Amino acid sequence: MTTEATTTQLIRVLLVEDSPTEAMLIEASLADADDVTFEVRKTTSLQETQEALDHQPYDIVVLDLTLPDCSGLETFTRLHDSCPTLPVVILTANNSKTTALESVKQGAQDYILKEQIENMQLPMSLRYAIERKKSEEALKQARHEVEEAYRELKTTQAQLVQNEKLASIGQLAAGVAHEMNTPLGFIASNAQTLKSYINKFDELNQQLETLIEQAAHEDSNDLKTQIKNIADLRTRLKIAFVLEDAQDLVSESQEGIDTVAQIVQSLRDFTRIDQAEARSDYDLNQAWASTLVMVKNDLQQIETKTNFGEIPTILCNPTQINEALLSITRNAIEALTDQGSESPSLSIATRYEENMVWCILQDNGAGIPEEVLPQVFDPFFTTKPVGSGKGLGLSSTHDIIVKKHHGKVQIDSTVGHGTTVTLGLPLTSEPNTTDETISEE
Repeated sequence: MTTEATTTQLIRVLLVEDSPTEAMLIEASLADADDVTFEVRKTTSLQETQEALDHQPYDIVVLDLTLPDCSGLETFTRLHDSCPTLPVVILTANNSKTTALESVKQGAQDYILKEQIENMQLPMSLRYAIERKKSEEALKQARHEVEEAYRELKTTQAQLVQNEKLASIGQLAAGVAHEMNTPLGFIASNAQTLKSYINKFDELNQQLETLIEQAAHEDSNDLKTQIKNIADLRTRLKIAFVLEDAQDLVSESQEGIDTVAQIVQSLRDFTRIDQAEARSDYDLNQAWASTLVMVKNDLQQIETKTNFGEIPTILCNPTQINEALLSITRNAIEALTDQGSESPSLSIATRYEENMVWCILQDNGAGIPEEVLPQVFDPFFTTKPVGSGKGLGLSSTHDIIVKKHHGKVQIDSTVGHGTTVTLGLPLTSEPNTTDETISEE
């Protein structure tokens, strides 16, 4: 013999009704259900209802709109605001279509007139209301997850764009550095050779001067004539001037070659294409020096001051740190350029404090409006006209400093007075293996 176990669904109902007679009729209607058991608790005021909800969970609320301490649509609004995820069915004598429509718009699962209780299946209506609320909450959760996924997608897209951009720049820089090193090598070699040639000419010129002086005391007319011709030719060709000027030209050329070599070396140090993913000890003072070389041309009309303190090296990804420093520097330069100030200035300082290396970049530009400031780290946000910027610089900087190096980024700005960007980097940091965001202080 087998026994089939049956289970009856239990639904906990909070009935908000100040009329005992109406409450009794509603309970009787709910008691008629066959496959579900309604466990009903009654309250007679909004305050009592809220206290009951604080002490015990319920599956649904059956709400009358006319209570001793509240009436009309406000009754539902106040209850819904305090418990937005709890399904509410309004059971009232108020047959206002306006109130009915507005209550449903604001979140009520159903609007039932008390006079209809005997002509309809109230238990089934409550069950439908519960399922509708569950579907509604599931839809909200799904929408929230989609929005979160979309935000993550935008952030990932920004990172991919920036990484691709950096990789392209790095490869280009490495190629330029390689191509420039070859002609620089033979130019430097030729300059050295030319310098030795000029030295030989200078030695010959000195011998000629000695010969001319000695021949001036000889009696041979033929020799005197030849010497005079040589002296005239030397004067006509301005040999002394040529030799002196050639020395200056060689020195200036050598200085230019050294400058180009320095730029190439800075470019190589800045990109570190051969160490794109490696972490190593890095001197941020040297990082700033390389960054300033990269933007040297843009700083010609900007007064630049540096105050590099004594700081220890940090364990980091130099390529990423260089990218972050370049981003905030270019951002400051663009702010100063857009401002059109007669005396634009930029100051950069470093210091070591509280086991962190701090970098402070300050400009006297137009500043960032207070309402815009919270958005500056958002991917693709830009204050520039359409087509004038991708809005990736500060977002990428925040990602590199905060997420990838567990550091801190802070921007302080006053409209009309300028902007200060403060970066803080720990001496050591492990690379993130998850997408967890490290919050800044």
